[in-house]
Amino acid sequence: MGLLLSIVVIGLWCAHLAWTLLSVPVLWDSPWTYIHVLVQGYLSTGLFITAHDAIHGTVVRGRRGNDIIGFIASFLFAGLWYPRLVGNHHRHHDHPAEDDLDPDYHPSNNLLIWFASFMWRYTTVWQLLIMAAAYNLLKLRVEEVRLWIWWIIPAFMGSFQLFYVGTYLPHRKPHTPDMPYRARSMPLNHLLAMISCYFFGYHAEHHISPGTPWWQLWRVRSVGFRRFKPMTITQTDIDACSKVLGSPQSSDASSWFWNLRDAASGRVLAVTVTTGVDLGDGPTTIVSAQTHQGYVELHDVTGLLPIEPDEVMFIAKRDDRFSSLVVGASGTCSQFANIRPSILRADLNDLDPAALMAALQLSLAENIIETL
Repeated sequence: MGLLLSIVVIGLWCAHLAWTLLSVPVLWDSPWTYIHVLVQGYLSTGLFITAHDAIHGTVVRGRRGNDIIGFIASFLFAGLWYPRLVGNHHRHHDHPAEDDLDPDYHPSNNLLIWFASFMWRYTTVWQLLIMAAAYNLLKLRVEEVRLWIWWIIPAFMGSFQLFYVGTYLPHRKPHTPDMPYRARSMPLNHLLAMISCYFFGYHAEHHISPGTPWWQLWRVRSVGFRRFKPMTITQTDIDACSKVLGSPQSSDASSWFWNLRDAASGRVLAVTVTTGVDLGDGPTTIVSAQTHQGYVELHDVTGLLPIEPDEVMFIAKRDDRFSSLVVGASGTCSQFANIRPSILRADLNDLDPAALMAALQLSLAENIIETL
């Protein structure tokens, strides 16, 4: 679906721009003139949204395919250099609305100063040269008023729409404790959210789940934040774990325990799931595993997955990273920490061998990870 929508957005942008430049006269007294400007501006916004999703690896599987789509969309948008866009956007997610660390943020909180800073940080000399060359080539065949009305002004409108709805409104001060990642969402219904900026006004949801493509952000908005809070372990979950681990659990008021022993290898593993642990910022779930070699804990568990035939994966999501603790009926135990969700969409042939095991392990839980 991500690839199809990207092709549709890019195709509509190209088709509408070519049609208006070559066939539609600029008539100031016609409402169609202003409708065409609004449509082209909206499609320009869609180009950037497409490039943005490519940065997060949600257009297609594999980094290479996303980079191709992202490069095309950002270049068509305004000659943007995609690698610069990637670097700036990752820094934005790592340090949202932090002075001097977030390239999309300006501490002045002033709309015009912030917008000027925003544009400056994404502008390069090559971009200006490319846009100037395109303009001078096009005006050999297209009258300049059409270039301004059907192309340049809509591109500027798209830039401001992205900035206002996707940066200024979500990240402006004051930053309150109920704002995850210093981001707020616009109180819009789904139709208005789509019209305003391809659901990008659901910005807190985007920072909570950056691996969710733009066309699914409304689903995240619909379920609210509860899916991203520590999960409530139920007896049904525990019974499913016991079945896979091949061992009954014991329990007390807020914990469940498994003592696993593998007769062939002699490995021993003690697993504990404790719910309702309050560390000062609300109750959470902690899973621990004790072996002869050491002791590990996973905090803020947000999901679990019994994996046939004999393993259980516990998953924790914090910011835009996943960690997991995998325990096995044969006494095995492995932990992966601070994994980017984009690793699940990487081409395994291109992936660095150092990250291959984490990608293979987390791929088993890809469906549940996509909902966290």
